[in-house]
Amino acid sequence: MSKNLLIAILVLISFQSLAQIQVLHSKCLGGGNLDGGTGFCFLPGNEYIICGSTASGDGDVQTAVSGSSDAWIIWLDSTLTVKRSYTYGGMGGEGSQAILQFGPNLFIIYGLTNSYDWPSGSTAGYADLDLFLLATDSMGTELWSRRLGGGDFEYAARMIKSRDGNIIVAARTESTNHEASGSHGHTDGLLIKVDLSGQIIWSECIGDIGDQYFNNISESVNGDLLMAGRSGSDMWLVRCDSSGNVKWQRTFGGSFIDEAYSVIELSSGNLLLAGEVESVDGIGSGNHGSLDLAIVCTDSSGSVQWSRCYGGSGLEARCFSIFELPNDDVLVASVTLSTDGDVLGNNGYADNWFLRLDTGGNIQDSYCLGGSNEEQVYAQGTDLMGNYFMVGLSYSNNGMVSGNHGLSDVWVVSYTTLQSKIDELGGRSFTLYPNPGNDHVVINLSEKTPQDLYVKDLTGRVIKCLLVLENPMNCRLEDMGPGIYFIGSPEVGYQRYVKVE
Repeated sequence: MSKNLLIAILVLISFQSLAQIQVLHSKCLGGGNLDGGTGFCFLPGNEYIICGSTASGDGDVQTAVSGSSDAWIIWLDSTLTVKRSYTYGGMGGEGSQAILQFGPNLFIIYGLTNSYDWPSGSTAGYADLDLFLLATDSMGTELWSRRLGGGDFEYAARMIKSRDGNIIVAARTESTNHEASGSHGHTDGLLIKVDLSGQIIWSECIGDIGDQYFNNISESVNGDLLMAGRSGSDMWLVRCDSSGNVKWQRTFGGSFIDEAYSVIELSSGNLLLAGEVESVDGIGSGNHGSLDLAIVCTDSSGSVQWSRCYGGSGLEARCFSIFELPNDDVLVASVTLSTDGDVLGNNGYADNWFLRLDTGGNIQDSYCLGGSNEEQVYAQGTDLMGNYFMVGLSYSNNGMVSGNHGLSDVWVVSYTTLQSKIDELGGRSFTLYPNPGNDHVVINLSEKTPQDLYVKDLTGRVIKCLLVLENPMNCRLEDMGPGIYFIGSPEVGYQRYVKVE
């Protein structure tokens, strides 16, 4: 892509205007049957590994599927071109939920299996639907694999790398034996800690005599575990210590069914819980219609600081991913069927919907990625170059989606937003152009400005101070490497710009 095509001039508009989405790379991966992506990890050279599931035996699926579906691992280069891929499973069905890298030659994959013959040698006392962990080397060779769960049904949620270098998985269990031997009732949230050789360190069932389960897990800066899920008919937030002991748990909801799908700890120490609400009271106050995306911000003890519903007159569902940006905004990924309200630019039917929110939950940006059929986003983040990255599935073959192999495909997208909304405090603002920049950007300041502006990298580290001597001022970029940076100050906010190689 030429440098000229990347250049855009920023203008001040309100958040109701659609963000300028610049798709860097978009790829459908799969074959003629059902395929979908659920997770990823980044590799040096801005390459990627995608995990998911496949029922295909053609197209991009380079190895045979053993049963109805297999866990599918795909290695992609920086342009999202398939380098190689591998399938894992038995005579039943498998699907992977997450993948983590623990070294240049060790990758751990987490998912769900109902095969009786895989993983081998670990079926006694387990059920038809269990969790699995699989370790591979960089060439896809299986190092070890094992079942987790018990004699009834388990459903995989997510996996994290603990601060001591081990693995912690979150799930839903209906079992009462093996790793679920401490079950409290019909359905519990299940946590299992495993070392890098597949040995169980500890397992904990969390719940009561009713129905509880986890949909996601993250880790706080002090090593506490944060889980999002559902308890009864409410959103459920649980905080445990690093050994799985419950420190506190909270439920949020209304008169109908509400469910949490993701949780993170913010740099402020507050927690952000995201999910879907059917209720129109309680946490569902302000529901736009049908299901809405709900965000609950709590302090570190679970006390609500604020909550909001987002959406339109259609349905908003699922929210498997939130992440915090260096300027303290958060990017929330969900799915929408709406074309009104807070939703902008729906390409048709169910689109991936992204909201950028400030620390008070106010919308800073809203945009959709998809085609005229159905999309689902399962994981998102910023890659090693600072571009946004998402993985999910798509049934479309138009709009922003092309190359679908049939039915659903794994859909991966690398993109940037040429953000038009500039942070303002007390009417003070600034614009900069061209954006993305190359060797310089021009900064046009408002009348009331601080004496200094600062440049931060993606970690929030200040790497340069700019003394304001003229307006507009020319900011040279030659001494800065390629990537995404934030420029501004606490008084006027921080605006992103991209340096192009």
